[in-house]
Amino acid sequence: MRLDKIDLKILHELDLNSRISLKKLSSITKCSKSKVQYRINRLIKEKIIDFFYTIINFNKLGYTQYKLYFKYHNTDPNKEKDIISYWAKDKNSVWVGSLRGGWDLGVSLLCKNEVELAKVIRKFMYKYSKFIFSKVVFITEYSPVFTRSFLEPGKEKKHFKYSLKKEEIKIDPTDKKILQHLSNNARISIESLSKLVKKDRDTIAYRIKKLKKLGIIAGFRIHLNLNKLGYKIYKILLNFKGLDENNEEKIVDYIKKHKFGTQYLKLIGSWDAELEFEMEEGDEIYEHLGKFREEFGQLITQYEIILISDNYKLNYYPF
Repeated sequence: MRLDKIDLKILHELDLNSRISLKKLSSITKCSKSKVQYRINRLIKEKIIDFFYTIINFNKLGYTQYKLYFKYHNTDPNKEKDIISYWAKDKNSVWVGSLRGGWDLGVSLLCKNEVELAKVIRKFMYKYSKFIFSKVVFITEYSPVFTRSFLEPGKEKKHFKYSLKKEEIKIDPTDKKILQHLSNNARISIESLSKLVKKDRDTIAYRIKKLKKLGIIAGFRIHLNLNKLGYKIYKILLNFKGLDENNEEKIVDYIKKHKFGTQYLKLIGSWDAELEFEMEEGDEIYEHLGKFREEFGQLITQYEIILISDNYKLNYYPF
């Protein structure tokens, strides 16, 4: 499907706020509401938009994000599908993706503490350890996530940041149901939510407003089928020497200003950081890595490039 400027503008605005009203989108694009809705429906039908999701700040609910990378051993395609399905169904997993490079599978988990994390990993390894050659586990210390600027070049990115600084804001069953339904269906109407949660519309609207004010709901975005747009997700794992706060701020700013930069993760583990880019598959990632090394090469001691070939899950409230 060939996308024109209006399609890209719609995708850009939905990436900033996927709950944006048709009225506002109509004003921005200079198209009627019916034409805007038609284009959104077409983008969904053509599988360019996978789904609309809610960014839920899990730190506010007492959770920390842990990242796991696995290297397979003696597997076949069916066994790999079985392992992927296991993690996609796991109630603690936020993200699951197939990788190319030094690792075969990536998983992000939400756990309240290391005891819970150990229990989750142990359960998996008891079942699949003979198919795992190696694994690494990281704690995500903090991570700013940026919206996409390549959809509409020149527009400033929005960002959301999560970190190890946890809170334990108590939410009741109604809030939990709202988060469960919003997590992977961010454009659901208040009326539909009202029926699902079995609360009146005013209560639902008030609860969403409250969750946003508390910082539990940090935003609403779209999950794009990047393959349809000719893009892939690349991660660059890095180790540093002599990195200080000032240099790290410069690296984060570099990702923020980069046309294809989408995330910086400060890690605790065998790697110090992870950079994420969405760009065309091929040598372009190496060109951008070269430019990054020109600017920060004196700090880098080791790096590794990983390509995310497929995403199987993204849910900020998987419970």
